[in-house]
Amino acid sequence: MNDRPPLTLALVLAASALLWAGCADDAALVPTAAKMGEVIAGPVMLEAVVLHGANDPFSMIANAAGTTPSHPDDLIYRRIVGLIPVRAPDGHHVSLGEWTQALGRATMACSSFGFTRYTLTFEGLIPFGNYTVWNVLYDRSLSPQAPFGRRVAGGALGPASGAKNVFRASASGAGYLEVSVRPGPMGFGGTMPACVLTEAQGFKLIVTYHIDGQRHGAEPGPAETQVDHLVFYF
Repeated sequence: MNDRPPLTLALVLAASALLWAGCADDAALVPTAAKMGEVIAGPVMLEAVVLHGANDPFSMIANAAGTTPSHPDDLIYRRIVGLIPVRAPDGHHVSLGEWTQALGRATMACSSFGFTRYTLTFEGLIPFGNYTVWNVLYDRSLSPQAPFGRRVAGGALGPASGAKNVFRASASGAGYLEVSVRPGPMGFGGTMPACVLTEAQGFKLIVTYHIDGQRHGAEPGPAETQVDHLVFYF
């Protein structure tokens, strides 16, 4: 999909350390090892899939002809009723080659204090791009013929308001998000369990790029302003 090397061991170790130690600007979200309590499930690590071509089930990404882009130099568009250019914050039109450079890793662990801790690290994102992360839970027993089953809950990762699911990529395209998610109602409906690793039959984390550079709170925003860039499957 791309020729970038895998995430470095140093990055993985740093992310793992932050999972237990937290960070100063996230004090309200249980940042210390003592507040993490006993780890009752995990940690589990997932690699992200870049959404395009066969990995783009909703065909969000298109070329200028409205078909699936295949060449790295193809300029990409958000496919809705028409075609919306996917532009970087500096205004240039993003190519397929730039889009597919993205790499991501998610680490999740459940605490005895009743929450799931998520740590997400990224490389190769759109520099200075504004991103949000969305959590969708499935029950395979309700629709066994579907790839993931029936969606039973979903919304912003973290508070339903979307207050904690946003991050901005660095000048080099690196990104980081860490959040502790407690049980409760989710923004798109349904309920977040205390431990997603043991109480959800399946879930995915969707990483959305905001073409308009804005955050839209509890919703991803109008279709023409956003496009899904990566997804983690569990």
